[in-house]
Amino acid sequence: MSSRWLSAFILILVASLMMARAQTINPGGGSGTGIGVGRVVSNAAPSNPTGTTSATAVMMGLGVAGAQTCSITPQFSTRVLFSIQGNAIQATVSNTTTVALRTGTGTPPANQAALTGVLQTNPTNHIAAVASTGSAFNHVSIVTGLAIGVLVWFDMQVSSAGGGLGSINSITCNAAEL
Repeated sequence: MSSRWLSAFILILVASLMMARAQTINPGGGSGTGIGVGRVVSNAAPSNPTGTTSATAVMMGLGVAGAQTCSITPQFSTRVLFSIQGNAIQATVSNTTTVALRTGTGTPPANQAALTGVLQTNPTNHIAAVASTGSAFNHVSIVTGLAIGVLVWFDMQVSSAGGGLGSINSITCNAAEL
């Protein structure tokens, strides 16, 4: 009889620990809660950043601390799926807005900052057929080798070929430990 009680006690203890880990709040910013057993997720819809007329890519500042930031602090895994979706906008017909996903640690770059972090996706070009209309983008990358407990920001680089204003809007950023 005592082995049955011990088995039941161990089962209850393990279930309690699993539930506690599943309710982990993302300490790295953004909103969202852990899913599954001990997985941290981050979901945010940051404000539309100021665009650029530069042919040299600049950062959009989506990882800067705030209520809606594109960042995550891995707690259980060194592997994270990152994605940023939105619209690439070009103010001038036939000009190109180019966007790509970057990640990094340390202080997140501000809007219009020089490129920093690691390029995670190939840049995509969005050519304006009509001025100031959006072209959807979805950049996704799995990054491995991250450090547990270290904040990772993720951001978009944007450039504008031809001198028109290139920007992004209607942004959603997501990250999840794998």
